[in-house]
Amino acid sequence: MRVAIDEGQLPIPVHYPASGQQYFDRLRHASAGQEQVPVDGQAVSTPGVVHVGDRYSLSCAPLRHRIESLGWRVQEPDGRRMVPERLAAFGVSGPDVGRLQAAGQLNLDGRIVGLQDVSEPRPGQSFAFVMDTSWCDGAVELAEHADLLVCESTFLSADRHLATKYGHLTAREAGRLAAIAGARRLVLTHFSQRYGDTDAFVEEAREEFDDVVAAADFDRIPVPTRLPSQSR
Repeated sequence: MRVAIDEGQLPIPVHYPASGQQYFDRLRHASAGQEQVPVDGQAVSTPGVVHVGDRYSLSCAPLRHRIESLGWRVQEPDGRRMVPERLAAFGVSGPDVGRLQAAGQLNLDGRIVGLQDVSEPRPGQSFAFVMDTSWCDGAVELAEHADLLVCESTFLSADRHLATKYGHLTAREAGRLAAIAGARRLVLTHFSQRYGDTDAFVEEAREEFDDVVAAADFDRIPVPTRLPSQSR
């Protein structure tokens, strides 16, 4: 029902650590009728790119936790942005714009107009999801230059001994991760219930990184505006 409401496509792709096969199998049969929904389960045993499509690629890296944990990154491919002024200068308009995008070049009255003549590079945007981990190289790899980094910050630095014990990050470490990786916006989540609110998490992370948001259930947090190609 949820898939129908969201107008999702079937089968539903699901990527998960191979060591969690038994848990995946249980979830597939957690309620009556659920096993009738087509699911394309992909057990991941090797880090790296696990899916490549026209709209995005999905990759994963190992994290450091008490059990096997993977972090994820969604990467939009680079493309090109049509520049209205250049289109006008070459006399390309209407349906010809789509034809040029599809073919890469267009013959206009004997003159060849290439896509590069009327467009400029458009860097793909990226989203990183780093959850259930302490500090590790995999977290830095996933977060590198991410436009939006969603990161766990289970504890405050005053309780760093608990973060170490249970394999989690503090808010300060999440901020440091975003700064070292060159991310653009940091979204904090996965807060321990021992704390009353999230203001202290944001304040602590901002000592390391500027653009910090604390996530709450059902929040919609925008990805920062796409950077121009020369900024990458």
